[in-house]
Amino acid sequence: MTNKEPSPKYKIGDRIKERRTSKLTIDSVRYKGVNRYGKPRKGVIQNYEVKRNSKGARHFYYEILWDEINSTCIRPQHRIISENENEL
Repeated sequence: MTNKEPSPKYKIGDRIKERRTSKLTIDSVRYKGVNRYGKPRKGVIQNYEVKRNSKGARHFYYEILWDEINSTCIRPQHRIISENENEL
């Protein structure tokens, strides 16, 4: 059995959005029953790079140009999903 080399899940130019992350709320009575997830940011992948951890495993990091901010930032592959993909 051979080990398959990992490949990037997304390509340059793909539209993506950030995964939902729960927000910290201090006043639980005020926000009872309210959706505590923020609106996900959407953007386009400009570039990606491969980084290796101390064990040598490859991880993909993407440079994303956000729509509303007009600046780029780097996010790991596990923090983003395709724009038309639904989350659970």
